[in-house]
Amino acid sequence: MDFRGFMEMNKTGYPVIYDVTHSLQRPAASGNISGGQPEYVKQMALAAIATGTLSGLFIETHPQPKKALSDAQSMLPMEQTEDLLQAIKTMEETVKTIY
Repeated sequence: MDFRGFMEMNKTGYPVIYDVTHSLQRPAASGNISGGQPEYVKQMALAAIATGTLSGLFIETHPQPKKALSDAQSMLPMEQTEDLLQAIKTMEETVKTIY
């Protein structure tokens, strides 16, 4: 993931949304299905917000990711959502003081 792309897309004047969970997919890593690295959702989301260019985030979550019918390997477990949202809010507030 090259975060410079956010700055370039932001120049268009259109909202920039970062798809966190899909950026962590690993195509065919689990044989015939995509693998993933959901353990990095928080770090990637915060790093993206730190660019000061985003209008939003797309993050897939599920109460039981391994039972999800799609993208099971890259989803964030739902019980981690509250902590993530709090960290995102803190980062957004910090970024506002920088930019």
